[in-house]
Amino acid sequence: MSTKEDDYVDTVAAVHSHSFLLLFTSYGKVHMRKAYQIPESSRTAKGTNIVNILPLKPDEKITAFISVAKINTEENLIMVTEKGIIKRTPLKLFRHIRRGGVNAIKLGDDDKVVSVYVLKDNKLGYIIYGILLFIVILFIWNTNVIFDRKELKKKFEVDKKKK
Repeated sequence: MSTKEDDYVDTVAAVHSHSFLLLFTSYGKVHMRKAYQIPESSRTAKGTNIVNILPLKPDEKITAFISVAKINTEENLIMVTEKGIIKRTPLKLFRHIRRGGVNAIKLGDDDKVVSVYVLKDNKLGYIIYGILLFIVILFIWNTNVIFDRKELKKKFEVDKKKK
């Protein structure tokens, strides 16, 4: 494989042809494609420009991607931004993604998604987040605090009735 002089290989993933690729952009959007929808190239090809595959804005870039076999699982996604925001979202919320993508995380000014991880099990666990200058932050996560939009709405309705 050859690259252009300013280009470099960042991430390599081995996927099945029917795996779902979730591609996260610098604007916090997520696009979904099946692996077979990405054009196949020869070993010596330079690849296909991503704007020929996804409807991206001129200054929008793919900052992270993951591959999952099924969307309807009980797994969770952890999204980490450049400014240190960490968001955990159930993977099943990304079942129906429009062709133009959906907003996965609300970002502030000058912030972008740095990495996305899949949490395989729903037990108590730890997330270690390392940043520059050898600073490490340890987060303990628990599945009891996950809320999607429907659960949040129910929670607020119950709270209003109590008052």
